[in-house]
Amino acid sequence: YSHPLIKSVPESDKPILSSTEFFHDLMRANLIFAMAFGYMPWGLRTPYGYESDLSDVPDIVKYLSDNGFKFVSSALRGQNGSLEAELTLERQPHTYAGAGFPNLVEIPSHGWQDVIFTEEKARALLGKKPLTSTEIKQYYEELLQRGLTLSREKSPIYICLCLHPWAVMEYDPDLSIHDHLITTAQGRGIEIVSYSQIADEVLNNPS
Repeated sequence: YSHPLIKSVPESDKPILSSTEFFHDLMRANLIFAMAFGYMPWGLRTPYGYESDLSDVPDIVKYLSDNGFKFVSSALRGQNGSLEAELTLERQPHTYAGAGFPNLVEIPSHGWQDVIFTEEKARALLGKKPLTSTEIKQYYEELLQRGLTLSREKSPIYICLCLHPWAVMEYDPDLSIHDHLITTAQGRGIEIVSYSQIADEVLNNPS
């Protein structure tokens, strides 16, 4: 509801909520979803995102699992908190079975968090102007190709993006970049699926 932190990140000094405070914040948002749309969410993308998943905050993992969440997407950063997360064989969707919650899937994201394509964030966090539309398209083309290369070693490979509607309104107002991304993926035989479908596939084939 309030876009809170549950772990520290380099660019923010917002207070870190306790697990209980986070539960209340999340439930407040869920109740609004339920009133507006008639159902409760079964997935969560954590604000800001973190370098690792939520294994180090087991109370939150337990809460999500106990309250019917199918997936959480929290590992959204690369090394040292970078907003660009690596696409590797290791950084793929997985369950929290090791923590005792085999029915909850972590879906890490890959590539830049797209906030970095906005003027404000590019200058504040990278100290330079943002990529152009052409450069963003090329970036995503290279990310897709990286996924195809990895898929020769292990299949399936999931390429999960971190996209923000408010950022898209600035860097891709006519959705031409997103249209290019979809067309390029389809042209290379890459299937476009929902996070919910990814969670189902991982739960049905946890290995």
